[in-house]
Amino acid sequence: SDLKDTTVIFVVLLLILIPYSARTIVRNRDWDTHMTLYKHDIVDLENSAKANALIAGRINSELTDKLMKGLIPPDMNRKADSIILLYNHCLSVYPQYYSSYNNIGSVYFTIKKDFPTAIWYFKKALEIHPDYVEAYYNLAYSFEMLGRVKKDSSLSLEANSCFLNADRKSTRLNSSHLGI
Repeated sequence: SDLKDTTVIFVVLLLILIPYSARTIVRNRDWDTHMTLYKHDIVDLENSAKANALIAGRINSELTDKLMKGLIPPDMNRKADSIILLYNHCLSVYPQYYSSYNNIGSVYFTIKKDFPTAIWYFKKALEIHPDYVEAYYNLAYSFEMLGRVKKDSSLSLEANSCFLNADRKSTRLNSSHLGI
């Protein structure tokens, strides 16, 4: 009877392990990089704001890394448009995803050099999340750059105001985390 029980357990374990092992082997190609995994899984996660944000973030990170090294990828504008499209899809799924607004603004600021559009997105992020310090800093830098381009000193004042707001929010948030 013990031998029969052991055989049954062994057969059941094999019936469970063989399909899962096969599935793991098949999925190994998908796990090659973060991007291969995301691209494979987005088919099933199309309406996931987080999954779309992960893909957009990965593309943005790869593009930013190249730009920081002084490389200008030939497909830079296409990738920037792809990032914006993915973040906009996040927003169509979840309109309160304030970091997506900030990230779209960052693409307009960093890659497209379209400071007025970047400003609009940073302001939108702050409408949703008024304590979002990163968006204040990004907004300030956008006003600063736009002021340089337009040679408009009033935009520099707007930038300084945003920097002050960012510093105040940051200090207040840090104090609350420290219990001060």
